[in-house]
Amino acid sequence: MKILSVVMKAMVIILYFIIAILVITIIAVLAFGIKLYGVQTGSMEPTCTIGTLIVVQPVDFQDIHEQDIITFTVAENTIVTHRVIRIDREKQLLETKGDNNTVADSSPVSYGNVVGKVRFQIPYAGYVILVTNTRFGRIMLGIIMFGLVGAYILKKIYYRIPEEDDENTDGEDKTSENETYDNENEPDGDAHNEQKKGEFEAVKGVVSYQKKD
Repeated sequence: MKILSVVMKAMVIILYFIIAILVITIIAVLAFGIKLYGVQTGSMEPTCTIGTLIVVQPVDFQDIHEQDIITFTVAENTIVTHRVIRIDREKQLLETKGDNNTVADSSPVSYGNVVGKVRFQIPYAGYVILVTNTRFGRIMLGIIMFGLVGAYILKKIYYRIPEEDDENTDGEDKTSENETYDNENEPDGDAHNEQKKGEFEAVKGVVSYQKKD
């Protein structure tokens, strides 16, 4: 049962971590327009390693400078995070390159495709985003949550039974103590009869004396 408790505690910590990341994501998006992404490739290593959580905030074009790390879209649904190495202010075009790449990206990035500038990053936390963005990850998260709930219920039942047994044992002990106390206070049967007989003889003698008078 100790192993189960350790496993449950570890799973609870992981679940709390996942929930915290998701809550932060929702608050950030709704309140500040900030978006969170998980790094999936090593093109920006060692600055942004795989699994890093990056916090991206929308910015105006004039707030983007060389050496800034920006997140932008390419093609239809592909998100890329690379560093700005050159800026064309007139055409609002940005030349980008991954820190781990030997050459710059093949095409400049239009400002219209810029999601925002990377404000800060959290190593490994991006795995939460990467996992929950997939169907398999969502299914696994659901299984973990149901598993935790089930394990919690089983744990409660397991610890509840000994408590009930202890209560029953205490009740029986108290009943035995009361019975013992009552038996100790009650006089012995023969002694009790002798006492009653003596009292009866005394009363009888008094009555006889009164008749003689």
